[in-house]
Amino acid sequence: MNNLSSVEQALRSTPGTYTQMDASQPGVGVNIRGLSGFGRVNMMIDGVTQTMYSTSPSQYAHGGQPYNQFNSMIDPNFIVQIDISRGQQDGENSINALAGSANFKTIGIDDVLFSNHRWGIRSKAARGTNGLGYNGMVAIAGKQPILNHDGYIGAMFAISGHNIESSYKNGAGFNSHEFATTKDFNQKPHSELAKISFKPNDSHEIELSGRFYNNKFNRRTIESQDYYAKYRYTPLNDLFDSEILLSRSQASQKFAGDSLMSLRNGHAKNISNALVAKNTSRFNYHELDMALTLGTKLMSIDYNREVTAPSSDPWQSQNMIEYNVFAPQGKTTSAVFFTNKI
Repeated sequence: MNNLSSVEQALRSTPGTYTQMDASQPGVGVNIRGLSGFGRVNMMIDGVTQTMYSTSPSQYAHGGQPYNQFNSMIDPNFIVQIDISRGQQDGENSINALAGSANFKTIGIDDVLFSNHRWGIRSKAARGTNGLGYNGMVAIAGKQPILNHDGYIGAMFAISGHNIESSYKNGAGFNSHEFATTKDFNQKPHSELAKISFKPNDSHEIELSGRFYNNKFNRRTIESQDYYAKYRYTPLNDLFDSEILLSRSQASQKFAGDSLMSLRNGHAKNISNALVAKNTSRFNYHELDMALTLGTKLMSIDYNREVTAPSSDPWQSQNMIEYNVFAPQGKTTSAVFFTNKI
């Protein structure tokens, strides 16, 4: 079991929501009403679309074929909230999703600081058996008032690390390394998260963020990075609550040697760029309060892969590269207009 068990439990406790727990995958895959994967359930981290198509080599699978799964590489120590939405009623988060969406929200400046404090440190640590291993996280944040205390500038940096062993003992007392797992299933993922917030007054706010995930697991090196810039405009006018989000997400996998059985030196990389612009207007009619959100989302996703085949026959080698389940390749673009009413 991977170290996302607490996240899995939180998701599974939500009605209509489930997860795929795969010991050969270090990420989490969300299932809503029996559906999961790209085009069915959108997964975001701080609103940044996740497009990781994780391929796990396994010599224990039938025919030595790899396992594939859409999932998110997220450090559970950074998660402070998970928003689940079913159907297509969640604005930009529900675009190109049949069943719904899951948005993982990470720790921020105000999660570290107590009220009226200018700096602070937040940390956590855990150690246990049954696949937990040990892990720890430290976050430091500061906030400085500016412009006669009408606004502030703040920053936060957090780092987290884990040491997870995959082995276990069966009922007969034999270690799983003797019959099911290898030491390649042990992992030491580490992540970094940085955020900067600038709010000159109550009407304007800018936030910049970068998240980095690195892991070596099951004969592959996994890297994931998210970046976003967010601007929010909230004047003293109920007709304007505007937000612009520019984001970029990229995830890569590098496979060692012959870990893909009939293929060699596999490398897969997914890159997603997105722009979201929306505005919410609030008004009332007699005693009825209403809100109308209008927005648009532009997104492009590139799936790239590089792999070689050991065959000396050019025709056979090309067929081995093209006709396999290693990783998708291609590009998708979307431009969507959305609206919500409350």
